[in-house]
Amino acid sequence: MAIPTKPSAIGNELRIPLAGLLTLLLLAAAIPALSNLPGVARAATLFAVARNRSLMTLADDENYYDAIQKKTLSRAWRFVPSRDFRLYRYAANVDWQTGAIGTNRLGRVGPDRPMDKPAHMWRIAVLGDSLATGYRIPNSDTLPAKLEQRLNGNETPRDGESFEVMSFACPGYSLPQTLDTAVVDVPPYHPDAYLVELSERSLYKQWDAQLVQIVNRGIDPKYDFIRRIFAQAHVDRRDSATATHTKLAPYRIELLRGTLQALQENAARQHVPVILVLFPAVEPGDLSPDRIHDAQGVYSGLGLPVLDLTDTFSKVVDTRPLLATLDDPSNLDVHPNGLAYSMMLDDLYRKLREQPEVWTQLTGLNTAAILSSH
Repeated sequence: MAIPTKPSAIGNELRIPLAGLLTLLLLAAAIPALSNLPGVARAATLFAVARNRSLMTLADDENYYDAIQKKTLSRAWRFVPSRDFRLYRYAANVDWQTGAIGTNRLGRVGPDRPMDKPAHMWRIAVLGDSLATGYRIPNSDTLPAKLEQRLNGNETPRDGESFEVMSFACPGYSLPQTLDTAVVDVPPYHPDAYLVELSERSLYKQWDAQLVQIVNRGIDPKYDFIRRIFAQAHVDRRDSATATHTKLAPYRIELLRGTLQALQENAARQHVPVILVLFPAVEPGDLSPDRIHDAQGVYSGLGLPVLDLTDTFSKVVDTRPLLATLDDPSNLDVHPNGLAYSMMLDDLYRKLREQPEVWTQLTGLNTAAILSSH
């Protein structure tokens, strides 16, 4: 069985007649040369993005992670299913050229790190989904690697400190899965700061993909605030996935906000700051930024600093050269390549210059270091 798609969801997202959209999608698929004509490239990119979002929108599928593991997407992603709250981890020792991301012996992006933090080492833990891990690019091109390299470069007066930026992100993770990673996996490494990526995926349509599955599989929701919302929503494992998704929908903002509060409380017990970063998808137009900003009720007013990178690509008319899937123009998605991550890093530094106190939380350095950087 092929991975289910939802063309009706695409029609709603783009707010154009469904029949017309399907016709145009067929034309774009049948005539690839259209993408090379002036004025058509942007439309072709939008259609490709819509098609791939349909493929990735599996929240209503009864076997969401089974489909990812066993069907079309398993050609790239290397998920290892589990029967617990997090539902899966990423496979260890994967090569990025064959397994979508490159992982170490623990299934995380980046080099192996000892749990015991070396002296004069400042550790930043990065959490999030595939926009934070990178996709089909070398680990050195990912944002955590680029940030670490820049922090350890000559432009940062470190006063004897060195930096490690450790990625605990995992493709497809929702905010509750990210919370569980922060609670279970990160503390043994004694981080000095948490950098938490928020994306359209975690805030919008697929926000409850994992929650639907733990309900339908009878898995313990683990956290009291989730148990409370499940009780209020009257979810039942005998319900269909669609019914569970519908019951949870009115609680989206409350549950996601509660997730960030739980993450914040967990970090506070370690006396470690949390910085939120809004990550854009690589696509033209304002669809992704608008959806992220529409969910500001999730992340605003918590007392957590927010670095908004959603305008990084706002002035880029043709975003195709920034996509990780340059070698496969017929299957465009929204993941950044190394060039796009370099742009995001520059934007991150611009935003830190605007909020120098956040720079100190993130790096432990005084504000002069960021104000003098360029």
